[in-house]
Amino acid sequence: PYAKGFGKMLNVNCSFIILPVLRNILCWLRSTPVADIIPLNDNIKMHKIVFGFTAFGGLAHATLHYLNFAWAHQRFGESIAKQALGNLVGITGHLISFIMLLMAITAFFNRKLINCFGRRFDGYRTFLLVHKLWIPCFVFLWLHGPQFWAFSIWPLLLMGMEKMVQTSRARVDVAIVEAKIVGRDVLALKMKLQSKRKFVYKAGEYLYLNCPQIAELEWHPFTISSAPEDAYFSCHIRCRPDMDWCFQLRTLLGLASSDKAAKPTAERSLVRLRVDGPYGSPSEEVFDHDTVVLVGAGIGVTPFISILKSISIRARQREIAGSMDNLQQQSLKVYFYWICRDEQEFHSFKDLIDAVIDSADLKDSLQVNTYTTGVSVFIDYIALRRVFLTLGLQELNLKQVKLERYNQYSGKPNWGRILKEIAGDHQGEEIGVFLCGPPALARELQASCKRQNQTANKLNSKTIFKFHKESF
Repeated sequence: PYAKGFGKMLNVNCSFIILPVLRNILCWLRSTPVADIIPLNDNIKMHKIVFGFTAFGGLAHATLHYLNFAWAHQRFGESIAKQALGNLVGITGHLISFIMLLMAITAFFNRKLINCFGRRFDGYRTFLLVHKLWIPCFVFLWLHGPQFWAFSIWPLLLMGMEKMVQTSRARVDVAIVEAKIVGRDVLALKMKLQSKRKFVYKAGEYLYLNCPQIAELEWHPFTISSAPEDAYFSCHIRCRPDMDWCFQLRTLLGLASSDKAAKPTAERSLVRLRVDGPYGSPSEEVFDHDTVVLVGAGIGVTPFISILKSISIRARQREIAGSMDNLQQQSLKVYFYWICRDEQEFHSFKDLIDAVIDSADLKDSLQVNTYTTGVSVFIDYIALRRVFLTLGLQELNLKQVKLERYNQYSGKPNWGRILKEIAGDHQGEEIGVFLCGPPALARELQASCKRQNQTANKLNSKTIFKFHKESF
């Protein structure tokens, strides 16, 4: 009875596990009041949590069955192997366990290159291919558990609807308007749909790209770096030589060498790309606040470039039209922080940032701060860092060293100081903090927001920081 009890638990978990990965349904839910109740931005985290409970339930279910097999063997002499594998239920149970184990293992290496038996495998590609085994896994679950169909029918119907929407949206090819390498191993790709319709999206959203010439069934997510008001849509893609799919796309476009010119337009048109999207992300909630803190790390700056460009274009349109409408956009105060390893990474998007800062209408509503955590090729940071490390500082202001129109620092941001200063300038407000960066930075910034909110509660202050993250 205990084994069957854990089997009931597995019926629920194995049915629910596919719900957090229904992208189109989650995108629709963002526009409903449900988004205020359920943390839709943590859908992948929920997917992992459900798998954790599934793994626990599956282990307990199998262990109790094997204890029962051992008891039957001791009392009746029946072989354990025959009890475990001598029927359809036993065979399907072991196949389900094997498939789920493969999914779990490849999920741990989905962003790395795997070397096995002298061959190199792209971790993400392997992860995608293995996860397609969810279909036979569900077939085995139906054969294994006689009641599983009743739990899984509605999630599977929703999955069917999801796949129909994805298939219909992904049929339209895109035309490559421009392709070039900017900075260090970053591919700037401007595109438009080959059909007459415009690709409609919001600032901060992302899309999936597919290149059939590389892999027919392989789709990769990229943040949209252009503004919705642009005539095209663009992505900035990290494409180092060790990144299989991305570097293959770069090679197809004739940009394998950074100093090599791109293929002519006629030849470039032979490179076929398909797009699926757009999909919502936490960054699109920027416009729900009057004051926001945007934090991008390296390539994680892309959603905020889109947002800043959109704000700049709207401000310019209001200036041309002489309109004072849309007061919410006009009063939006933006604190933008961009963290880079070195100057080469910084120059990948410097021109885009400069174009945003050039908007006179934003000079009082936008503050740009850049942080360089590595060694610069233009300034001897080593000597400078010795100075501020000796003084026990975490960051050094370089605005006086380099003549730029924004604040520049060497070292890591001191989030405690930064959030305290912003809270002092915006008393009584709910300040949105948006991050696109690695998990370690997300934990650090979230902890700083939590400490600042706790301090505000002790002082009876209504100023709070609401944290949103988009990790990569």
